[in-house]
Amino acid sequence: MDELAEKMMLEAYERIMEYESRDSYKKLKELTEEGRETLRRYYENYRDKAQYFQDKAEKNTDHERYAAGGNIHRGVLCPGIMEALVVGNAKRGRFSKKAVASGYIYGYDKADRLIWADMTEGKIRDREHIFWEGSSVQVGVKFVGKELELEEIAQATYDPQGRLSSYLYGSLYEGKVSTAVIERYRYEGNKAYVTFINSDVPDSDISALFCVGSIPQAADENKYQDIFSDYIYGEHIVLYLDDTGRVTKYTRCTDEYPDDLEEHVPKYKLTVCGQNISDTTEWKFSSQEACQERKSCREFLKCLKTQAGRKKKLWKLAEAFENMCRMPGGAEEEMLLFETGIFDFTGEPLFYFSLVRQFPNHEGEYMQLHLDVMFLPDQKNRNLCECFWEEESEEAFFDYVRKSETFLLLKDETAQKVRIYLEET
Repeated sequence: MDELAEKMMLEAYERIMEYESRDSYKKLKELTEEGRETLRRYYENYRDKAQYFQDKAEKNTDHERYAAGGNIHRGVLCPGIMEALVVGNAKRGRFSKKAVASGYIYGYDKADRLIWADMTEGKIRDREHIFWEGSSVQVGVKFVGKELELEEIAQATYDPQGRLSSYLYGSLYEGKVSTAVIERYRYEGNKAYVTFINSDVPDSDISALFCVGSIPQAADENKYQDIFSDYIYGEHIVLYLDDTGRVTKYTRCTDEYPDDLEEHVPKYKLTVCGQNISDTTEWKFSSQEACQERKSCREFLKCLKTQAGRKKKLWKLAEAFENMCRMPGGAEEEMLLFETGIFDFTGEPLFYFSLVRQFPNHEGEYMQLHLDVMFLPDQKNRNLCECFWEEESEEAFFDYVRKSETFLLLKDETAQKVRIYLEET
């Protein structure tokens, strides 16, 4: 290790030691251990209850709802809101009128209470069973694999006004906590003060520390000793709320650097009151702006139908969709979706090559412009299943589509059916 590298490592070591000696960091450790102890308690209570929850779900399920996308716990119905605000590339997804290859299926009882959530990635993954302890604590437990090991646990608590008090989500391996995400809320007027913690230190009988580097030993410069840290990451966020509890803006800073304050506006419709988005999929227009957005969407629909014409070749239809997306006049927070797979949406199983352009409106909801190119299932396409979202770059999106396995295999194929439509979600 050269002299400059040694100096930088020593400075990093001193900074870590100084930070971990602060009272604020000690409070993070205290909250983290409290959360981990809660996860351990739930594990001991429910680790052998998989069959009980399966039987209960089968007995009580009355109806389902669906969501597309989402890469955080429980997708659009995640009780916590911090990951969608502060974690890069974290997405809640959106409600959908039908099941999709990559998303969630939510199960409800006759009283319209959420009782389970299935993640889907081409096929249904492991199920999270959801129940209440009293009227203020919601718990989720997920059993994984053939052995039905309890590997994910979540808890959300609410105050008497129905506002989120805390959110805890943890993953476990062989009964030991491997990660924990914690949110704690305190309310004053129209503000919510939130402590957000992400702890990646595995529970271990050997060590609960994380090696962040090495420094030379004082007695022998040719030997090095590891630097260990608890590796607890904390942030302090202030949410500014309207009269309904919806987040209008927020400020954030890390626990380590409290003076580096940032201010942002949330991308998603988030509220501290109960579930974070309405279960309804109805589209409501109550403003002049929303009506104008609907008119613009219809203009894009007309353009796509004109571009597509009577084309049947996949590459020509994909090109028509791309040309439509190049038109000026779109919204700033648009999203593009590419999805493929075999679905039975029309009464017969068909292979879908779907491109979607999603437009937000001023109501916090969406309109989606769909191009569904359908083929009869066969040996070539039966194992093809892809899903890709892009929010930042049209170029990146269409580059991904053109290089995808599905497009390369089917681009010269003639579609069995083509459907172009505008959907309100």
